[in-house]
Amino acid sequence: MERSIWRTIFGSLLGISALGGLALLGASPNPVPGKPEANWRLLDPVSYENITLFPVVSSSTQDTSLFLTLDEGLSSGEVIVSEQGAAGLARTRDGRPVAVPQYNSGASVNQLVLINRSKRPLLLLAGELVSGGKQDRIIGKDRIVPVGSVPLPLDVFCVKHGR
Repeated sequence: MERSIWRTIFGSLLGISALGGLALLGASPNPVPGKPEANWRLLDPVSYENITLFPVVSSSTQDTSLFLTLDEGLSSGEVIVSEQGAAGLARTRDGRPVAVPQYNSGASVNQLVLINRSKRPLLLLAGELVSGGKQDRIIGKDRIVPVGSVPLPLDVFCVKHGR
């Protein structure tokens, strides 16, 4: 019985030392992280009144021509933004009228309805200004609106001073 205990202890120590030796051969104690694909740089801060922005730039570029911007969509008429609760009709590409759904009976300051009728996905960025309607508003969060989407409730914030 005394021999089996010694064999177990010896076998365990041998196994632990073998694993430790493999770890020393395979990896360095302080691995160097891989170089990122893009060279990100932080530019000098830009300040205006009570806000400071820290621009982050990259040397690599991406093709963004696939996406439609809000300005492009509104100016071409492919994107329709209306106040929630506003009565109205939208037309399909073949000219058939389609009723814009009413999400509730009254207008809401912090909600608009958006329809993307373009052939490209619409890129909405938080902070973009949506002019028109009863007052100007800004987009509440980043989102991509797919092609041919149904009327979409859009969270916005009023930018009128004091609201």
